[in-house]
Amino acid sequence: MGSTSSSASFFFLLLLLLLFGLSSYSYAELDHEALKQQQADRVVRLPGQPPVDFRQYAGYVTVNESHGRALFYWFFEATHHVEKKPLLLWLNGDQTGMVDYAWDHAVISDRVYHDVKKSCNFSEENVTKACDDALEEYFAVYDIIDMYSLYAPVCVRPNTSMSSSKRSSYFVEGASPKLFSRYGGWHQKPAGYDPCVSLYSEAYFNREDVQEALHANVTKLGYNWTHCSSDVITRWNDAPASVLPVIRKLIHGGIRVWVFR
Repeated sequence: MGSTSSSASFFFLLLLLLLFGLSSYSYAELDHEALKQQQADRVVRLPGQPPVDFRQYAGYVTVNESHGRALFYWFFEATHHVEKKPLLLWLNGDQTGMVDYAWDHAVISDRVYHDVKKSCNFSEENVTKACDDALEEYFAVYDIIDMYSLYAPVCVRPNTSMSSSKRSSYFVEGASPKLFSRYGGWHQKPAGYDPCVSLYSEAYFNREDVQEALHANVTKLGYNWTHCSSDVITRWNDAPASVLPVIRKLIHGGIRVWVFR
């Protein structure tokens, strides 16, 4: 059910990005206050970023001022013919997408796959014990691999993200690191990919100067930013089970929507 909430919130965030992006293309149609807010959100200089030929904006869109709720966005303009470049809102997957993907890539067995499909009804909020048991088996596989990077090498550095640290502890216990670490090739980045990139990005986006440049963390939260926040997962409990009403609203508003399976 967590994927339903994530999908709904992600859809809403992309919608806000779409609306903001559309407004940024036609400066003549914006009123003074909108232009003022837009320029206030412009990212003039991002620490460590080389010179770029596009404009970028970052900040918060207030969704409920009385409750202190806002969504963070980071928008990049096209480099050429900005006024002629439409934005495409691309949404992928549903609640069963992760399961289908894992089975299709031989991450889970046929038995686990069929147990999840048979026991879980992803359209209902109440999870049965049979479904819970099947999902437990499904997620147990990801204790030793990274669901977001099935084919990449493991990150063996300390203090990595949750999924990477699980992979590291599992991998270090084996013989491979001790056996191969004596060879220089073991320390190279295969095909130019660094499996510890999440470690670097979390360190970067938690820098005070970076957050200031992105107009982020204005309330000075007492915890660090992470790729997958457990606080959001555990506290987000008011997301709708379906985004159909949102799609219907978009269609009635004259925005073209392409839905396919």
